[in-house]
Amino acid sequence: MNPYGYECAAGYVCTGSGYAKTCTKVKLPGDSCTQGQSECYGLSFCSDNGKCTRTGVGENQPCGTNPQGEYIQCETDLYCGLSSTQASIYADVDPAATCQKKKPTGSNCSYSLQCADISAYCDSATSLCATCGGSTATGGATGMGGAGGGSDIPASTGGAGATGG
Repeated sequence: MNPYGYECAAGYVCTGSGYAKTCTKVKLPGDSCTQGQSECYGLSFCSDNGKCTRTGVGENQPCGTNPQGEYIQCETDLYCGLSSTQASIYADVDPAATCQKKKPTGSNCSYSLQCADISAYCDSATSLCATCGGSTATGGATGMGGAGGGSDIPASTGGAGATGG
């Protein structure tokens, strides 16, 4: 069997470890689960209480991939922040990551997931949250306005005075 679960029928997920995996009926929010088995449906995950949930964890709570291999997501208005200075959109590389409040337009940022506005991105030239076609709240930078725009690539930290627009 394929260890990635590509052979499971709709409504089933591949659970287990290594090549000892089997197709198991997907579990819905509220169903009992085992952390690290990836058996919960869609964006839900297996919580610490052993139940599938879609409810993200609160501010300052651990997030990202836990030691059991389960990805713990944050509440809607939070992002999974890194404890280290190395910026990455993948919090699973930082086991000490915690949920943090998303930042308003004009705030300092390292990557786009930190920005609160749905159309905001982290401007790599200014390291500020900006909106497409708009400006930051401080009036210091103009958005990309048009195709492209935001990126989840960490903003430069060298302080270069690049201009864009």
